[in-house]
Amino acid sequence: MISMKNFLILSLLVIGITQNIECRPGVDEATHLSSTKAKNINDEAVIFDSVPAKQINAEAGTSLSVLCEARGNPKPMISWYRNGQPISENVVESNKDEKFRKEAFKVGSRLYLDCVQPEDSAEYTCVAKNSKSEAKYSFHVNVEEASEFAIDEYSHSLCELRSNGSSPARITLWTRIMLRTQNTDAEIYCRSTGNPKPSVSWYMSYGDEDDDLVEIKNSEKYEIKENGDLIIKDLKWLDLKEYYCYVHNLYGSDSQRTFIYPLK
Repeated sequence: MISMKNFLILSLLVIGITQNIECRPGVDEATHLSSTKAKNINDEAVIFDSVPAKQINAEAGTSLSVLCEARGNPKPMISWYRNGQPISENVVESNKDEKFRKEAFKVGSRLYLDCVQPEDSAEYTCVAKNSKSEAKYSFHVNVEEASEFAIDEYSHSLCELRSNGSSPARITLWTRIMLRTQNTDAEIYCRSTGNPKPSVSWYMSYGDEDDDLVEIKNSEKYEIKENGDLIIKDLKWLDLKEYYCYVHNLYGSDSQRTFIYPLK
């Protein structure tokens, strides 16, 4: 087991200043998500919960990260575009035979722009979609010439990495909250980028205390896919836990947590 304290220290040490800190998902947020869906359970529209500012100004050599969060049923997938061309495009997995269930899902995605230059100025678009609907949000990034003291040490290191084609490990797509029907399989997103390719580990909270985490290995109950996603097979009430994805490579690490609430 790895302690919660050590897990968070490892994750935060090298995420750097471009990473915003989000509130921790838990029962209260899951309850709100469930009640929102209950008001109109047949509404399958994808809805954004968090989006970037419409105009983002940056100085050359600095680094940016922008966040989109969306909810919907079926589970949404988030992709990013620059001037209409795909940067990070994720395919929506559709199961035509799956019946509509009273479930709810919230996912998050980050776009990282390292060591931005004036040519990175563009219109960027976050697209969230599932097999039933789609939502788009566009914003502009304007990169200006740097002032004398604009580039901090972290951004400078990212510029060096970018120049040789390397980058730290980062999670770019994750499941934040899942309200999933019991006796079905639950797949949790954890898609990452980085060069060298990041290694992926999964952990789960253990017992009533949140001081320790237990590492998840491939078994009859759990499957860690090649893309980093975790499948929890035959979901039961005992699977009500927080699950943690941790990725790392030579140049950095990142982590995200997911709250799962099994429904009857």
